Amino acid sequence: MEKDIIIHSGKVLTMDESRPNAEAIHIKRNIIERIGSNQEILSKKQHDTKIISAEGKTIMPGFIDSHIHIFPGSDSLGKLNLTNAYTFDEVKNLTQKYINENEDLNFIEGTGVHYSVFKEAEKATRLQLDEIIEDKSLLLIAPDHHSGWANTKALSEASILEGFALPEGNEVVMSADGYAEGMLKENEAIKLVSAQQLPRRSRLGLDTGGEPSPEPDDQERNIDKKILKKGLAHLAKLGITSVHNMDGNFYTLELLDEIQRENSLTCRVKVPFHFKPEMDAKKLDSALEMHRRWNTPFLSSGLVKFFMDGVIGSGTAFLIDDYADTPKWKGEALFSEDRFKKLVTKVDEMGLQIAVHAIGDAAVNRVLNAYDYARKVNGRRDSRHRIEHIELIQKSDIKRLKELDVIASMQPVHPPGSDGLPLEPELSKIGKDRFNEAYAWKSIKTCGSIVIFSTDWPVSNVDPLNCIFNALNRELWTKETMDQRLNLYETLSAYTKLGAYAEFKETKKGMLKEGYFADLIILSDEIDQIKSAQIKELEVELTMVDGKIVYKKN
Repeated sequence: MEKDIIIHSGKVLTMDESRPNAEAIHIKRNIIERIGSNQEILSKKQHDTKIISAEGKTIMPGFIDSHIHIFPGSDSLGKLNLTNAYTFDEVKNLTQKYINENEDLNFIEGTGVHYSVFKEAEKATRLQLDEIIEDKSLLLIAPDHHSGWANTKALSEASILEGFALPEGNEVVMSADGYAEGMLKENEAIKLVSAQQLPRRSRLGLDTGGEPSPEPDDQERNIDKKILKKGLAHLAKLGITSVHNMDGNFYTLELLDEIQRENSLTCRVKVPFHFKPEMDAKKLDSALEMHRRWNTPFLSSGLVKFFMDGVIGSGTAFLIDDYADTPKWKGEALFSEDRFKKLVTKVDEMGLQIAVHAIGDAAVNRVLNAYDYARKVNGRRDSRHRIEHIELIQKSDIKRLKELDVIASMQPVHPPGSDGLPLEPELSKIGKDRFNEAYAWKSIKTCGSIVIFSTDWPVSNVDPLNCIFNALNRELWTKETMDQRLNLYETLSAYTKLGAYAEFKETKKGMLKEGYFADLIILSDEIDQIKSAQIKELEVELTMVDGKIVYKKN
């Protein structure tokens, strides 16, 4: 039997408005038994109670990252990351260093390459990348993971050097000379090149929503479980106790299930069925099967994920008005209005939750239209449907978010200028006239909608403290731009109790409250007493999930 645990001498930030602060917590097995003063809680001590002193530091609920990609993120750890390279020469030097250190690799992939690296180039990007290496395939991925750039060898090996026809919203960009320029827009283009790295089982839930073929043997499954366990350990170190995955297939759930049966699942995970535009509506039966098979406090489904558009940086987000720097171009939607309404209505009728990637204001509008239509057809229910990202939104649609009870799932590390991201080319694509409708956290919150925060790992650093720092220290692009920051309490709520609400678990987690799961963290200082600029210096000293310590510093 598990010992009782008492954590005392802390500044307990409960996130429970009925009792916001305390000093100590009594945990029995996996549940918070009592919260109160040091004297009150320590009086419950038995001879075998485990006693932990928080030494005056913040104790708070574990972080809930409401939008990550756990398998690709886990697989990205330790690989070539070029986020801190801002010129082509820096990209070249870091990539060549990585190639020299990994001579056995025939395919080199780097992530986090900023669009601005290639902005001033006169040569096609494939020719620039040939300067880095010619005799091995090279693929560089943008920070948003919606664009890539490949050298001539990689394009040739993928048989797309002379072009390739793709579905709307995806593109192998061509040069005037009739050859591929090197830029690949969106996943259907990128995966033509990345497929050379077979097997790519970590990306199947994102790339296809399908299963590995052929089916992995025991050795391959163990390799993949090792990748996921590495990612889980990384999340535990950062104080993340729950995640909402935003890609999925049966294979991902099966691996996590096996890890749970080995008592190694150190984070609660919700995994969706990923519905791709090329799928038939009958495939939605798989979403019901996932929900039937996985519905426990540690591992669950019951969610369907769609992509409506791409991203602003590459011009693949779907806008209502033209891109400010590209007249007569608005981007394209991945689903027609009529088809999407029918799909959403079907999923809603099944009683499942929906999350849709929609970045441009036209994409957001199309998703809201579908949610509205489904409600009229099926009737109102507590669906808690979501829109992921919402990087541009019309003022009229901000009101509709609240009217339709849609959750806004947003990422404080994504606005231009945040977390080391360059301002361009995105600001020029948005245009000054739309700055106040971009990344509009406060406008959406003020209108009464639920706003939840996340990182979209591996698109961005998954560290919640880094994300909270960026949320609180976001800089205005112009003096006239509206300040869209939330305050500290609102920001922490978006990372804890509102994340729990978004997965129908607000009565079980997201707060430190009697009867709730013992999912908590201890920080290295008092997060509500230090300046917002110092939050980046904070560290997680202890992470507890389900009453078990899954990470302890030193």
